[in-house]
Amino acid sequence: MRLLILTSHDHVYANFLLKGLIRKYGDAIVGIVESEVLFPNKSFAEALKKYLKSAGLWYVAAQGIKQKYFKYRVIFNLLFNRKNPGGIFDAYQRLAAEHNIPIISSADVNSAQFIRQTRELKPTLIASVLFNQILKSELLGLPDWGSINIHPALLPAYRGVSPAFWVLANSETRTGVTVHSIDEGIDTGQILAQKEIEILPEDSEHTLYMRCCREGLPLLIDSINEIQKTEKVEARVDRRLTTTGIKSSYFSLPTHEAVIRYRKSGRKFFRFCEFKSGEF
Repeated sequence: MRLLILTSHDHVYANFLLKGLIRKYGDAIVGIVESEVLFPNKSFAEALKKYLKSAGLWYVAAQGIKQKYFKYRVIFNLLFNRKNPGGIFDAYQRLAAEHNIPIISSADVNSAQFIRQTRELKPTLIASVLFNQILKSELLGLPDWGSINIHPALLPAYRGVSPAFWVLANSETRTGVTVHSIDEGIDTGQILAQKEIEILPEDSEHTLYMRCCREGLPLLIDSINEIQKTEKVEARVDRRLTTTGIKSSYFSLPTHEAVIRYRKSGRKFFRFCEFKSGEF
């Protein structure tokens, strides 16, 4: 297997999933691609303006504080060589370096330049791990075995952006995590593996996202193992798996109204005490 991983730069939760994949498949990973854009096809300033217009200052500030806190704690650990393999602040880049895995930045994975670069890597499988760009047909056609994605929701419900936020804003009592094949739609590929997750009264967006990642990593590894055996993503589809009763839905960026509902319900985006141990 030659595994190419697509992820997002400085992503709090992708960091955990990536470390799990590197530990399992380190020698088979041909590269990790980090999206260097906050929102596809927009500069940072344009993306920030879009988020502010849609979700408002409170949401953007909370997400920004969480991301910066994570980033600076990671840098602190790297500078002082503080290793904590099970910790949220132990950067996946350290583990990637030990396995000589190249880390590549890309603002557009569908560009001609990136397509050429990917051809040279000759991946047999692409795995998207909390990646924020849509893959188009030319890129999807490169890996022989296909492409898969992990999504922190019980698909086909809550396709799209920020599902952990949306399920809490909508007062859901359950959510889930799904591994699916990738097509040109948004979270519309065939479901390969799925697990339901209970939403707890004390959950913040952070704790729910963490639990989705913890439960999702074994699903992702199991899916990759099965794909290795058959050398085809479609062969991994479990015909016994049914999504009957799950209504399809799609959500884009959080809105002012949804953030107000979220806050009125007493939910938090995160609590600093949740980061206290540094454990994920």
